[in-house]
Amino acid sequence: MEFSSERVLYLTDTTLMTTTDSLKTKSVKISGSLSSESVVSDARLPYQTLPASYSRLVFQPRIDLGILPLYGSLFLTTEQFSVSHPIHNFSLSFDYLTFTDRLRKQVAAKKKYDDSIMGADTNLLKYGQLKSRYNELSLQMKNPRYTKQLEKDKRILALSSKDTLATNKDLNLQNAQLRLKQHELHMQEMKKIEDMLPSLEAYSRDKRVTQEGKSLESGGLKSDMKKYGLNSSRINHLLAIKRFDIGNTSPDYSELTIKGLSINGINVEYNPGKFYTAFAYGKTVNQFANPFGNSFREGRKILAARLGYGEKEGSLICATVMKGWDGNDSYVNDSNFVYYEPKENTVVSLYGKWKWKEHLQLESEYAGSINTARNSTAEKNDLIEKPKGLTGMFSQAFSQKGHQAFNVKASSTIKESGTELMLAYRNVQGQYYSFGNPFLRPDNKRTEGKVVQGFFKKQVSLTGSFRRDEDNILSQKQFSTITNLYNYTADFHFRNTPFLVVSYAPSLQHYKGTDANNYVSKTRVYSVSTGYTCKIRTSFYTLTLLYSNQSFDSRFFNSKYAVQMYSVAPQVQFKNGLQVFGNGTLTQANGNDSMQVKQASAGAAFIFKNKMRLTGSLFFTEDKVIQSRTGLQTGWGMPLGKKGRIDLTGEYHWIDEYRKATSNSTQMIWRLKLTKNF
Repeated sequence: MEFSSERVLYLTDTTLMTTTDSLKTKSVKISGSLSSESVVSDARLPYQTLPASYSRLVFQPRIDLGILPLYGSLFLTTEQFSVSHPIHNFSLSFDYLTFTDRLRKQVAAKKKYDDSIMGADTNLLKYGQLKSRYNELSLQMKNPRYTKQLEKDKRILALSSKDTLATNKDLNLQNAQLRLKQHELHMQEMKKIEDMLPSLEAYSRDKRVTQEGKSLESGGLKSDMKKYGLNSSRINHLLAIKRFDIGNTSPDYSELTIKGLSINGINVEYNPGKFYTAFAYGKTVNQFANPFGNSFREGRKILAARLGYGEKEGSLICATVMKGWDGNDSYVNDSNFVYYEPKENTVVSLYGKWKWKEHLQLESEYAGSINTARNSTAEKNDLIEKPKGLTGMFSQAFSQKGHQAFNVKASSTIKESGTELMLAYRNVQGQYYSFGNPFLRPDNKRTEGKVVQGFFKKQVSLTGSFRRDEDNILSQKQFSTITNLYNYTADFHFRNTPFLVVSYAPSLQHYKGTDANNYVSKTRVYSVSTGYTCKIRTSFYTLTLLYSNQSFDSRFFNSKYAVQMYSVAPQVQFKNGLQVFGNGTLTQANGNDSMQVKQASAGAAFIFKNKMRLTGSLFFTEDKVIQSRTGLQTGWGMPLGKKGRIDLTGEYHWIDEYRKATSNSTQMIWRLKLTKNF
């Protein structure tokens, strides 16, 4: 039996040394980018939200401590919100996705090394052969006749060294020497087999797992690290840190507690083994008025914590407590809406998720809120006396009428058939508030579902979805609204043929009043888009077409109209670096109010020797009711040093305002951007 020398180089293989040593390295590597942008304009146009001139600085460093990745972001600007609140922000985060991706690559490298010991195609066969050979030699070594003959041969060899008359032609001596040499070779063979069997046995287990329909990482990344001898207590602790953010961060707990909210503070999620905990604290940085009565504004303090059992990516059960303080008035008044909000908001919830492999996931949450007003005359449903202790908090939140919310969701993905299924139900009562989710609508009952089915290796995809919303759950208002939304989409992306996407989205809205008057609003949206890219000689030609039609008919609003849009976008890419593109759009509305908007643009870009970039374009927009605008844009950019770049853009606009006596105006804009990678 032959043996390759690489089989005994288990500890000196370069690939494996790189894999294992990278887990222990203490090297520090800093990379990232720094960019600055300055915009100078001679005028601020109507409907323009940005100031005429402003500057921005963006610094995005990445710090690699061995395989531990950290990334940061610093954004500085001279722009201000209308309330003179600066929008600068800073964040420093642990990049969990990059960290786990690096570990998976190291597991794959170790597995590849183990497979290369004998060749992946024959490992399983040779594992059995070698194990059988090892057992055969082991039994032979233990055979009494073999050991007795071995001792006899050793004595013959010892006597021959003392007997000067003995020669190599002595038949007994020659046979003894031959048997002893063969025994030595057998011992070497057994030693080599002993060195190879652990890796071959691990490969055999992987092969059996694969044959049972499981993947390499069926037991999770942590178990794969352990199986290939790459795990350590330090690695396990880092894998348990699901999230660690300082500065600008967006905690993502659940739909009924915290979701879609940005804060300046700290956000941590820690999940060692089956123990799960999370903590977040900070001040909100957004300012937005939500007409459904749950706005979020800058300056609110948010404190949240979670404690549970399970795994964040798998099955989990946990309790959540969130506390919010609003320094503004409890009643919010703006030009469009007047609605009530609590001064202090406490939310408690019980959340559960059950995940079965990658095929099925069930989620459910039950939550209650405690809303404290500024004074006792604010609202009769507000809790004035604060609950005592954590038990009292849960008891008050779950017992107050109209202060609860509940949801349940089931989703399934079947990769073999290309099927995705989702069904969800949510019930949010009228007095339930959560400062942690600014877009959560109180007094809303929602049912929704979605089906996605792929065909022909996902070249064809059919999607169907529905959503039903109902309000006035506790019959406290004089009218209720029921909205049904549907969407049907067919997506065809066959190779080497034009793509085609067809969509139909009807919706019905029912208004039911206490006076028995019912009104219905109907909306229908059709859209068709297609496009194709072909290569002719050395050039690429692309054409994209879009058509959409939206109709609206409402007795409640006494309105009826239809909007049609046509769009065409050609593009040509030449081998020499020249790119020519254009776009044309026509939008017209008929009904109570007629409207027609024309938009057209054309331009070119040229890249000289893959370095310098020159651009130029013309655009035109006309709305016969509001304004017409014609513009010219030109740009220049080139590398600056080894990893730097400079870009300069200029724009000139001619505007004709139809609604103003002084209708003509112009605007000149210059943009300078400097970028440095390191």
